[in-house]
Amino acid sequence: MNTKDLDRILERNSHLVDREFPMDGRTCHMMNAPSRPVGYEPKDEAGMMYADGMEFLERGNVQTGRWLLEEAYKAGNLEAGNSLALGLSYGWFGERDEEAATRLFRKLSHKGERNAMNNYAFAYLHGLGVKRSLYWAEFWFQRAIEKGNLCAAATYGQLNIENVFPKNSKSLGLWLLFWAADNGVAGAMNDIGLCYEEGQGMHVDYDKAFEWFKKSVEFGGGACAEFNVSRCFRYGLGVEVDEDKADAWQNLAIEHGFDIDSYNKAFCLDLYSQYEGYDF
Repeated sequence: MNTKDLDRILERNSHLVDREFPMDGRTCHMMNAPSRPVGYEPKDEAGMMYADGMEFLERGNVQTGRWLLEEAYKAGNLEAGNSLALGLSYGWFGERDEEAATRLFRKLSHKGERNAMNNYAFAYLHGLGVKRSLYWAEFWFQRAIEKGNLCAAATYGQLNIENVFPKNSKSLGLWLLFWAADNGVAGAMNDIGLCYEEGQGMHVDYDKAFEWFKKSVEFGGGACAEFNVSRCFRYGLGVEVDEDKADAWQNLAIEHGFDIDSYNKAFCLDLYSQYEGYDF
């Protein structure tokens, strides 16, 4: 896929340019708790059952919530099926079952459900319930993008910037990220901030990095974006150092699910890897 392919997609589906999509894909770790879809307007009884099922799950009524999702899926609501698969993957209903989740993602993807395509690609990317395959991950990310899933565009864009696939294009990656961000995808805004901070595909610009992290928070970017704002205040990235604000933003990120212990562990491992082979 390249920018010409995307121009073709947009020309064929001009309505995709200004559509908003629910957050999933690369930032799904911020969305691992069930919640009623924002702005969702049920068009039939199955849609009502889907929305109500998610609301019951959000309130902690797992049995009723799952039953409503199953009934909605049986009635033909594919979004309910995708949420069922997410629930199996995240353990909303008890123990996680990645293999069952991936089987359902596969079935839904072949039926054309764009969010399931994105999640199926993610399963292949990380080997969740299926043998890891960059080929099939890329294939399903591209199919999801063709269906108009902007979150898939954000994920695939960032993966191109990170050189994950055999053939990568930073220009394509940035194009995808800005396309998704322009249409309200908070995860893409956060990734653009990281690109400015790290100089990925563009010159380092801490002021713009901070602006994009804040924008991501404003659009619902959640814990990861909040923690990045905290880092900016702590290290003076695009803003004056302010330890109080840094602590406040970090506490907010932790409250919203940011795993600070895992982050610190990963950071320390990365730091010490620079000195591997030295005798201290």
